[in-house]
Amino acid sequence: MLELAELSKRYGERVVADSVSLKLAPGELVALLGPSGCGKSTLLNMVAGLVAPDAGAIYFNKERIDMLPAERRGFALMFQDFALFPHLSVLDNVMFGLAERRVPKKAARERARAELEAVGLASFEARRIGALSGGEKQRVALARALATDPRLMLLDEPFSSLDAHLRASLQAATRQRLAEANIPALLVTHDRDEALAMADRVAVLDAGRIAQIAPASELMAAPANERVARFLGLANVTGQGYWPQQALQLGGQTLAEVVALTPRADGLTLEVALPEGRFIVELSLREAAALAEPPVVGARVPVALRPEAFRRFAAKDIA
Repeated sequence: MLELAELSKRYGERVVADSVSLKLAPGELVALLGPSGCGKSTLLNMVAGLVAPDAGAIYFNKERIDMLPAERRGFALMFQDFALFPHLSVLDNVMFGLAERRVPKKAARERARAELEAVGLASFEARRIGALSGGEKQRVALARALATDPRLMLLDEPFSSLDAHLRASLQAATRQRLAEANIPALLVTHDRDEALAMADRVAVLDAGRIAQIAPASELMAAPANERVARFLGLANVTGQGYWPQQALQLGGQTLAEVVALTPRADGLTLEVALPEGRFIVELSLREAAALAEPPVVGARVPVALRPEAFRRFAAKDIA
């Protein structure tokens, strides 16, 4: 399947990919997660054949492909801006890649219609792109990409221009279609929730290197270093490790100040402050009523912090 072997790329003095190695298993979706400038889009473009690496190699099914032009790699791309043709109908957009591959027109039409049905747009084939919503355009882009039976799908922040509800729906739909077709995929995103929701494994990039790669649950439970933990949005991070939320229990000898309070239908969510950091405490209505003081901002609640719950980082930050 896909293998990146010590890929490097430099623009002037700036290193955007620093000896990056990565393997994708058949049917696996791996997310490249990181802030702007960390090198994730450069890696995707090198895999796509749009950017030449300075060093290293790219293999697919053990065949070296980094010397091949983009059109001979058999990969499909989905972009943030959809890259659809406004002068063509929905059906003609989906057929476009097939026509480029000289698939007979009748077979291309049948294949395109099958993909439109798979993404829920069977009745849209005669419509123009300008008449579609953002979500519908993205579904057309997905159908067009999958119609060519790509060996690998490359997703370059394809959902970032959509609203939150639509984004979540299309993430699930895309994940489902890729799984049904057993097509491996590489997803570039700066959105932690998107990466965790879609990917089998998440590679966190930092300064052109993979700082950590792991399944979502492992990544959140055991970030490799301080920068990974902070990028993932974990609270109570120090240079040596971090305090998970479950380290704090209600009841105990320590009084923690309530700094924020959010009522819920079934209780209260408190944010409390300790010298070790701020923690979230979820209270049921019964637990809230049992407190000696009313749980209001400024009040103090008894808590216990379990020292053994502190999680140390396994690695240092990338210099």
